[in-house]
Amino acid sequence: MCDAGKGLMKRLLTTLAVSGLLATRAFAADMPVKAPPPAAPIIHSWSGLYVGANVGGSWSNSDPRYSIPPFTDPGGGIFAVCGTPPGVALPVPTSPNPFDLSTQCRHDDASFLGGVQIGFNWQSGAVVFGIEADAQWRELEDRRFVLFGDTPTAGAPMGSVATDIAYLRSTQEGLGTLRGRIGYAPANWLVYVTGGLAVGKVSHSTAEVLAPGTTCLAPGAGCQNVSDRGKIKAGWTAGGGVEYAFAGGWSLALEYLYVDLGETTLRRPEAGGFFFIPSSSTFDDTSHVTRLKLNWRWGAALLNAPFVAR
Repeated sequence: MCDAGKGLMKRLLTTLAVSGLLATRAFAADMPVKAPPPAAPIIHSWSGLYVGANVGGSWSNSDPRYSIPPFTDPGGGIFAVCGTPPGVALPVPTSPNPFDLSTQCRHDDASFLGGVQIGFNWQSGAVVFGIEADAQWRELEDRRFVLFGDTPTAGAPMGSVATDIAYLRSTQEGLGTLRGRIGYAPANWLVYVTGGLAVGKVSHSTAEVLAPGTTCLAPGAGCQNVSDRGKIKAGWTAGGGVEYAFAGGWSLALEYLYVDLGETTLRRPEAGGFFFIPSSSTFDDTSHVTRLKLNWRWGAALLNAPFVAR
């Protein structure tokens, strides 16, 4: 083939190659582009050990009942009232007085509450399981009285003496709980319910006196008393709360608990003499707790960093 024919053939092949490449690029540009897969949802991790402190309030209503068979039903009794007993001139000295026979009653009393907690969480998806223990300081006090009327009645609480009175006092102090928790946490919010064991320190006293305002420094002809001081009782608690986690492994929670340590009954046997016949006093050792909790999660850099759900 002559040189002119070879040159013509070479230019023809080059032109065809360039045209094919341009056509391929144009076809690829016209093809639809597949969208990238959506990102996996981000879930906050609540797993791990945490410690913290809390502050709040606690309140109670011990509903003390006084019973003297057969004048009142032993199962119910007379509900004690609060205020100033009739015929009492204020103020009435109450010290020194181990039974605090004060005319100043407290009813549905409230107290500051503060303490510490420690717990551990396990998380499965958006469900969080946990266990928590805490110790609390508080000082609830409920003081009432039972006045037996102005009309003397033979065989009444203190014989036939008018305006006989019984003072009832109940306190609830230190409190500790050990509870399980289960909650729902779609992100860095956790809503949970909780319940378990409660242990608390309680004290009760009943003093029967001959007349309003009488102190009872020691049992005698004018007064009789019975008490249990610093008794430790176990019961149950249940409640719920909401918790919010933020940077650095910190979280803030608002929680409510109902605490039931059962009932306490003080029984005083017959004291003999003219006045005192057997009696009993019953108190409800229940309370409510509302508190704000600040927690720090152990290993915050790892445990509280968001992770991608599989």
